[in-house]
Amino acid sequence: MENGMRNALIGKLNELTLDDSPEMGKLAEMVIYNHLGRLKFNLEKTPNPRVDFWKNKYEVDFVLEIGATPIPVESKYKNNPLDKEKKGLYDFLSQTKSPFGIMIVKDKLELKENVLTVPLWLFLLMC
Repeated sequence: MENGMRNALIGKLNELTLDDSPEMGKLAEMVIYNHLGRLKFNLEKTPNPRVDFWKNKYEVDFVLEIGATPIPVESKYKNNPLDKEKKGLYDFLSQTKSPFGIMIVKDKLELKENVLTVPLWLFLLMC
């Protein structure tokens, strides 16, 4: 769903939304989903690009399959997600042949082990 439509339906069309961290997290997740679809379309030119999710003991917000390679993407609209919030990414990476995972956060850029942490604004510029 598009963010403007969502906000109109739930009555959240004001500047206070910017100060509401849980709401901003939901909006960021929807924007990331939309941009991942565009990224997949631009990389593979498929008419209906699919962005999946993954759930086992833990979950990953999005899985983007490029070629035959699954790339897990986690959305956390904060700068320092807790270790327990990263378990889904690490669990996915240990169970699949994915070379790396991506965590999209508020404003931090970091490469640690095989997880690339990217600020939302930079991710949006890439897609």
